Amino acid sequence: MGLQWSYETPFSTKYGQQSQFDPEATDPLTGRRGAIVHGKGNLANRDLNNCQPRLGLAWNFRPRAVFPSSFGMYTVDLMTNSAGQNFEEYNATANVQQLPGDPRHAFLLSQGPAQVRFNTAADGSVPFQGTNYSGRNASYFDPKMRMPYVSMWSAGFQVQLSKTWVGEVIYQGSSGVGLLNNWDMNVVPLDISTNPTVLNQVFAAVQNYKPFTQFGAIQGMVRPNAVQPAEQMVVDDYTVGSRFPLASQNSYFNVGALAYPSAFTAGTMGRNVVESPGLQWTQLSLSKTIAVKERLRFTVRWDCNNPTKQPQLADPGGSYNLQALAQFGRFNGIGRGSFSDIGPARMHHVIVGRFEW
Repeated sequence: MGLQWSYETPFSTKYGQQSQFDPEATDPLTGRRGAIVHGKGNLANRDLNNCQPRLGLAWNFRPRAVFPSSFGMYTVDLMTNSAGQNFEEYNATANVQQLPGDPRHAFLLSQGPAQVRFNTAADGSVPFQGTNYSGRNASYFDPKMRMPYVSMWSAGFQVQLSKTWVGEVIYQGSSGVGLLNNWDMNVVPLDISTNPTVLNQVFAAVQNYKPFTQFGAIQGMVRPNAVQPAEQMVVDDYTVGSRFPLASQNSYFNVGALAYPSAFTAGTMGRNVVESPGLQWTQLSLSKTIAVKERLRFTVRWDCNNPTKQPQLADPGGSYNLQALAQFGRFNGIGRGSFSDIGPARMHHVIVGRFEW
């Protein structure tokens, strides 16, 4: 049994130069609701409830058989998505672009853009310059942020087959709780209208219909419609066929299970509804320990990864375009993960000798 406690200090900087989006503050540039503020102190409250128990049990229920099991909880560091997160307006930014919906050029190459003058505030921040706010981004860090954690457990059987051989079967599982992701909060509501005239106006100037029109980049991807259950989206008994060229491969996905949604509607496909092919990564290991003297032992160990030379295909192409399906469901490379050189269709041998005293 064991117990670990972890504490990660809330996000802050030495001189308090950090940014936080406040949906209720007034933007000094536009006077609209929602602004980047530069408050001092921590961006979130302290999270002190991070106890992580570790349990282990080994039951010797037969002279040559053991039932080992374990359970543990491990917190995950918060980190940030990029080096510039929550530092907006500490890097001077200007956007030379026409107003949303205006297709005319912003300037002539022969003349160049107009001179941009940045105004530095007393706290060192530099407000955004420009009239089109699609390039003005902001970061929001949850003031009630708590550290996510992962629970891991295992159970299995170990059987002594002979003096020098042991057989083992083990199950390992894990589950994440409160894991983090980065979502765009400033998107056009899906139910903004059902009137085609209004929807065409939104399409022509998306920026003007976002919740906070003075912030945010335009997102242009949509989800397709799922016209068949998720388990029918992957081809049964799939085989790659000819790997090269790419277009000669068999599609991993059933193209007939997908279709475009109607205009101005969101697709019905959820997130992470299908899985890539599983990994078939065989590993072999043999070791021998020789007693040289009473306090000196020599151990030689041989490890072999992927003795069957099975390639581990990368994730298949997932961009659905009915007019260009050459890469959809095709595998354009190998390699998923980095442990033991997973990926290439090659065998990997390792021989290690070690003295112990």
